[in-house]
Amino acid sequence: MKALTILPNFMIMAEVSNPHYIKHLFGILRCYCEIEANVEHVDSYKITPESFWDGMNIVENVDFIQLLKNNTQLDIPNNVLIDLEKFKDRFGLITLVGDDCLKVSCSDLLTEIKNNTRLNAMIYEYDNNLVFFKGNIKEIQEILHHDLFCPIKFRKSKIKTFLIKLKDEIIVVKAADALQSLKSLYNKHDAFNEDNLRKIMKYKKEKITKEVINSFFQIMMNDSNLTIYNIPSTVILEPVSI
Repeated sequence: MKALTILPNFMIMAEVSNPHYIKHLFGILRCYCEIEANVEHVDSYKITPESFWDGMNIVENVDFIQLLKNNTQLDIPNNVLIDLEKFKDRFGLITLVGDDCLKVSCSDLLTEIKNNTRLNAMIYEYDNNLVFFKGNIKEIQEILHHDLFCPIKFRKSKIKTFLIKLKDEIIVVKAADALQSLKSLYNKHDAFNEDNLRKIMKYKKEKITKEVINSFFQIMMNDSNLTIYNIPSTVILEPVSI
């Protein structure tokens, strides 16, 4: 049975007893919605433009509208569906590309920014579709939400944080993926140095090539004493049992 009921006032009612809600929807709803109430049998949420845009910034590769369609007991009210599509269309028109730079992909929106007195008090330069600002990004975001009905898309770093557990030792490394996190320790850790490579691979040639190093780390990835965890940078989508 589907777990959600969506009302015309943008409220979402979720059945706590539904295991699919607890396992697959609980975290997503808390990213995209404001929490209204938690009672014995029903959790209630409210979708706002700000909460919807926050969710799009926090959780990548999730089609929240389709998720609602797939999990609601009744059809989504038409007024809600129309507005959610509007929220979605506004996301990505403005992207934060540096500590003090916004990239605006819509010419009409750029004109609105230039004509906004409050925003221009914090903008020190325009360069084509790039807007350079000073001051508090949260204040700029509030003005964009209120005056222009437009969010800021925050770009996420491609570098992830990995926790490497080797027997009783724990190492934290930043890298693009798990294999790269391990390779970053080459010749910096006794388990991943040249001597251990030669021992494990029975390698006797003088020159150690990149291909050999790659093969060595592929073997090490399957070591029963080694565990690699990707530490989430933003949100855990499922509830944690305590």
